[in-house]
Amino acid sequence: MAHPKRPGGDLRRLAGNLTVADARHLLHNEGGEISPLETAVQASTTLLIAALTGWALWRGKATAWHLALPMVAQYLALIAVLPCTALVLRHPALRAEAAKCIVLGLLLAAAAAAAVAWRAATPPRPWSDQARDDVAALLRWVADAGMTWPIAVAVLFTLREVPTRLANLYRYGPPFVGAGLGCGMRAAILTLGLAGLPWLVANGARLAWGLWGALLVADLAALAMHWDIQRKLRRLEGGGNREPDPRVLAD
Repeated sequence: MAHPKRPGGDLRRLAGNLTVADARHLLHNEGGEISPLETAVQASTTLLIAALTGWALWRGKATAWHLALPMVAQYLALIAVLPCTALVLRHPALRAEAAKCIVLGLLLAAAAAAAVAWRAATPPRPWSDQARDDVAALLRWVADAGMTWPIAVAVLFTLREVPTRLANLYRYGPPFVGAGLGCGMRAAILTLGLAGLPWLVANGARLAWGLWGALLVADLAALAMHWDIQRKLRRLEGGGNREPDPRVLAD
């Protein structure tokens, strides 16, 4: 969907309703231009995570719900890292994102504490014992399903991208986007899949493999979209390696 006109923006159509200004803005939000080597690294990481989660499914212990864990871990990593980063880098946009992360982290902690308190009350038992048992059960649920490595790779890849996204924030201006288009597409697929597909697919294994394939396609499609947009922008600008205009990217 096209963004409202920006002063000085290039309103030529790049593809469909996407203007050149919108394409440059989207490219900035996705971390700027990526080289062929970086594209290969991102594609390899996506395939590695898919292979690890596929192995967990093939072993028969992982379920469709386990497929959400790498993405959840990525968001939790950002929630933990951005406030710490904002203490060092005093950018207003970064401080705003850090404040949102702190609020979200407190809400998640409050929800977890409420769940533990409710479980500790039925039947009554010490809150600390219930919390320890719940954490152990969660870790066992993750480890027994073979999801430890997919989660670790996903978190490391997300943390690896943070410096580049911070550099682009200083180079082009806000907004700061910690999670890319692929994360949004995965979230939508998981939400729709886990909510709607059980009504259509009675077999749990087919449901899990169907979501696994959809998530893999979403990640590769997001990467292909990024590459296609920057390729078209380069061709439009004469095939050179010009950087997007920061005045256009600033929102």
